[in-house]
Amino acid sequence: MSRPGKIRSVSTAIVSDLHLANRPGTDLLSRPKIRGRLIEAIEGVDRVVLLGDLVELREAPVADAVEAARPLFRELGEAVGDGRIVVVPGNHDYQLAADLLEPRRLEPDPAPLEAEQQVEPASHSPLGRLAAGAGRAKVTLAYPGVWLRPDVYATHGH
Repeated sequence: MSRPGKIRSVSTAIVSDLHLANRPGTDLLSRPKIRGRLIEAIEGVDRVVLLGDLVELREAPVADAVEAARPLFRELGEAVGDGRIVVVPGNHDYQLAADLLEPRRLEPDPAPLEAEQQVEPASHSPLGRLAAGAGRAKVTLAYPGVWLRPDVYATHGH
């Protein structure tokens, strides 16, 4: 009789509403000390889910928002190593879903969205530019939400 293989648990950190690139003085993660505490808390997890409103795209130009988020993505990538970073856009950064939604606009009769679609971000897109700085971590876009496990679904909720 063979023994079943060991099942490895997967640890997931879920972070929401960071609003990077928010008005000056209100974006706390632009401060290295505060950002460092977040990175320390997620060090070694297998997956980080950024559950909406990662960057503030309603108050800043997209290029500025991407630039403001670069340090966090670099440090997240270092913290998760070969793990995954899953970005679920919210109402303040819905434009990050363009890699998934824009191709659908070209279809004459697109199928309804499922609860979760995942794609790798295009290198030229805002999320793709952030992903390029995340080291070995695999960055994916999930929309409109993500299954965390078979019985737990997460979305930004707006």
